[in-house]
Amino acid sequence: KMLGRSLCLLTIFLTFFYIASAEDMECVIGKQKKKIVLGPGKSFSFSTAGETYAPKLKCTANYKLSKKCKQAKISCSKFETIANSKCKGDFLMVKLGKAKTKYCGTSGPDVVTTRKKFQLLFSSNKKKEGAGVECTVQCNDPAPVIPNNPECSKYNNLTYFRNENDGRYDENGKLYCDTLDNPMFVSPDWQGEGWYRFTGPSGNRMPTITPGEKHCGASFAGWLAVPHPQMPGDTVPAAKVCFHWGNKQCFYSLEVAVTNCNKYFVYELKQTPWCNARYCATNDSI
Repeated sequence: KMLGRSLCLLTIFLTFFYIASAEDMECVIGKQKKKIVLGPGKSFSFSTAGETYAPKLKCTANYKLSKKCKQAKISCSKFETIANSKCKGDFLMVKLGKAKTKYCGTSGPDVVTTRKKFQLLFSSNKKKEGAGVECTVQCNDPAPVIPNNPECSKYNNLTYFRNENDGRYDENGKLYCDTLDNPMFVSPDWQGEGWYRFTGPSGNRMPTITPGEKHCGASFAGWLAVPHPQMPGDTVPAAKVCFHWGNKQCFYSLEVAVTNCNKYFVYELKQTPWCNARYCATNDSI
């Protein structure tokens, strides 16, 4: 009996914990209230239950944006409440600070807000009920704005065996160089001098610390000896790239241009002076 009672209590606790921790808000009956944190990539529903919602509902969800979520969007795919043109009756209210907006009838919200805290309240009286609402509240960070620099949209990709952790030889026992002067050793992704972006398995940008000699599928490993430009759209026109060999971190150097394209960098690369010299990449965050 004690075991059965314990299992029963555990089941009740787990059920309560699941309900309390779920981030979707379903308005079922009476008064309900929940606090919900909205983070990047998160999307939660705010809805009424059943074919028609219950009378005398007071259903409140208090939302808070996490530090990494800068913007939220509120929209509804289904919306039907019973109310007059002034929303006297059943309604959904969106509260953004001191501003309160009621939505009713078949006109639901389509709102974008940057407020860190906001509230949704569904209210029904004890008269006739409607079909209800099905709304979505989601973190809606805007897509990154790519600067107008032409090189940010027109470039070649460097993807093959360039990571700072890659050794001197690839799985086929080959090493490479970024020059068209030696067809036997030219890198598979090298298209000649021009603008390039590091992508895929190689990494996402050029390292600013030397990976050491005999890395990145080459003998002479190329790395950026100056910081990347910090502001989107900014270009460093003469950034120093060093090639490591032996005990010299900068055995040879040349100058390239580097542009900050907001979420990535592009580089105007010159062909390397000899084989086997090659530009390296890293997976370090942008």
